[in-house]
Amino acid sequence: SNRPGKIGKLKLIKKPEVMKAVKEENEEESASSEEEAVELPDVITERKKGETPEEKRARKAGVKAMRKICRQMKKESKMTYKEEAAKMQDKTQTGDIRSKARTFRL
Repeated sequence: SNRPGKIGKLKLIKKPEVMKAVKEENEEESASSEEEAVELPDVITERKKGETPEEKRARKAGVKAMRKICRQMKKESKMTYKEEAAKMQDKTQTGDIRSKARTFRL
């Protein structure tokens, strides 16, 4: 609209404050999660203008290796979730409602 009075009434939104790190009770679990972390290789994805064929091969090999690792990690993750879903279905439910039935809370 063409009303300058409305323009002056804009609300300023403050940025959220940075949250402080929380210390975990079990430090052993955090150490094991650090061991399980996979470090991806350093990959240069930007091509230089005067790139030599050897540099090009090295860059492409690095990208290829990173993609291979990412595919393996994705496959492992999918398998883990499938196994957990199968375990959840194997558990018998206590109650009179069968699994995967649509229900509403009263």
